[in-house]
Amino acid sequence: MALTYNGYKNYETWFIKFHYFNEEELWYDYDVVNLYQHVQDGLMTDSNITNSIINHFLTYVHFEEIYETIQNHKEEYSCKNCGEYSEDKYCCKECEQENYVTMTHEKG
Repeated sequence: MALTYNGYKNYETWFIKFHYFNEEELWYDYDVVNLYQHVQDGLMTDSNITNSIINHFLTYVHFEEIYETIQNHKEEYSCKNCGEYSEDKYCCKECEQENYVTMTHEKG
């Protein structure tokens, strides 16, 4: 049986996801490397010892899992017409109407 923490592979992954990437829509355009770099840049200090501890902690973080979670959120909360963030199926009436026209118009 695999150990998990709050639905994530481990505590370190949950901790970084919860404290750095809780608002998924802000991170839609970041890839795995950019997510890692953002965290590392935000945590680094002038202390070599502290940086060593931080880098050791970050080796346990599954940034791929965080990336997948963000991308799943993007798919679930994006306008089905334009892709903008929306908690509804469409971000505005115009997108809903445009999508309706596109879906009902015969292709030819």
